[in-house]
Amino acid sequence: MTRVQREKYKMFQRLIGLIEKRMDGIFDGLPGFMEYYTPFKENYAKLGKVHSNQTVNLTGVAEQKRIAKGNLVVAACDLSKRLVAYGSSIKNNALMVNAHYAKTSLEQVSSFKTYDMCKGLLTLGREYVGVAGAYGISEELLNNLETLCGVYHGLIVSPKIAIKNRSSYTKQIGDLMRENMVLLGHMDILVALLERDFPEVYKMYCDSRTIGKIGFRKLSLKIKVVDTAGKGLAKVRVTCEALRLKKLTYKQGGLNLRRIKNGIYTFEFWRAGYASAQVVIAVTKGERKKVEVVLSGENMNKG
Repeated sequence: MTRVQREKYKMFQRLIGLIEKRMDGIFDGLPGFMEYYTPFKENYAKLGKVHSNQTVNLTGVAEQKRIAKGNLVVAACDLSKRLVAYGSSIKNNALMVNAHYAKTSLEQVSSFKTYDMCKGLLTLGREYVGVAGAYGISEELLNNLETLCGVYHGLIVSPKIAIKNRSSYTKQIGDLMRENMVLLGHMDILVALLERDFPEVYKMYCDSRTIGKIGFRKLSLKIKVVDTAGKGLAKVRVTCEALRLKKLTYKQGGLNLRRIKNGIYTFEFWRAGYASAQVVIAVTKGERKKVEVVLSGENMNKG
C-alpha cells in the first residue's frame, strides 16, 4: 500500500469500529445504510488479506543469488579449462574458442546471460564426456554444474515472479480502495441525517472520517457543473451556508475550493433556466474530492 492508502485503510478501520459500536438503531436505523456499509466492511476485510499477499519479503535473496553465482562461475570456469585443454590436445581450435570463458566474462554480464553461458558450457561438456575423461570431464562434474545452474536460475526467477504477483495485488488494492470510497460517499450522505438528533455520534463519525497527515494537497474539492449533454456550465451560483460560500463556476463549469476543514457539507447550485440542485459532499483531509453536478430542467443528478 502507498502512504495514502495506508491512511485510508486506518480510516476505514476507525469508521467500522465506531459503526459497530452504535448498531443500536442509530447507524442501522438509517434508511438504506446497510446496503452500502455491508460491502464496505467486506472490502475492508479483503484489503487486509490482499495487503498481506502484496508484502513480498525479498530480504536475503540478493545475497543468496551472489553466492550462487560465485559457485556457478567457479564450476563453469573449471569445466572451461578442461575443455580447452582437451581441445588443444586434439588440435580442435573451434572447441578451444567455444569453450574458453574467462571468469570476468561470466561475472560482468546480466544474470540470465551468465546462466545461458554456463548452460552452453554444460551442453558442450556433455558432447565430450565420453572421450575426455582423462581431462576430468565426468558425469559427476557435469551433474554438479547442472545443479548449480538450477539453483542460480531459481534465484533469478523467483523474485521476478514475486514482483509480478505483487503488481497484481497492488491493482486489487487500488480497485478495492476506489470501490470503498464510492460506498463511503453514499454512507456520508445518509450519516448527515444524524447531525440534528445525534450530534455527538455525527461528530464522532466526522472525526473518524479524517485521514491522517500525509502531506495532503491544499486543494480540497474540485466541482464540475454540467448540463445533461455533459457541457460545462459557467456562472452557476454555488453556495454553502456552513462555509459561508458564495461563488460562481468558471468558464468550463469548474470550481476549485481550498483549505476546507474535514466535514460533511450541503452545497446548492443555481443558474437561470435550470432546476436548482442540492448536493451533500463529504470533505476529508488528505483527499482531493472530485464531484460532478448535472443541472437539468428536472432534478439534479450527482456524478
